[in-house]
Amino acid sequence: MRIIVPIVKSDDLDRAQLYRTMQANFDSALDARYCVAKGVLWSAFIHPLGALTDREFVSGLGQAVNLVATFGSSYSSGALMFKGGDSDGIRRRQLIDELMEKGQVI
Repeated sequence: MRIIVPIVKSDDLDRAQLYRTMQANFDSALDARYCVAKGVLWSAFIHPLGALTDREFVSGLGQAVNLVATFGSSYSSGALMFKGGDSDGIRRRQLIDELMEKGQVI
């Protein structure tokens, strides 16, 4: 079973975006993943059909859609985040930068 959602033409990705998607695949994309095929960056959830439960299908669909929605910001499937990767530190830095830009004191 594959749930795939197109995000952007792969030629339109810069090096930093491609690198960031690979970081997210390690710790914040979870069951869905960023991948490139046929000149497109995709969000993909892949699971053996025979073992797929209704709950896993709904979770995979949500994660695949969330990767599209968060591309360019948190790069997250919307579920948990595994420790030991880069995403948590990047998200914290982005939050601090956003607050400072708004002029709010932390």
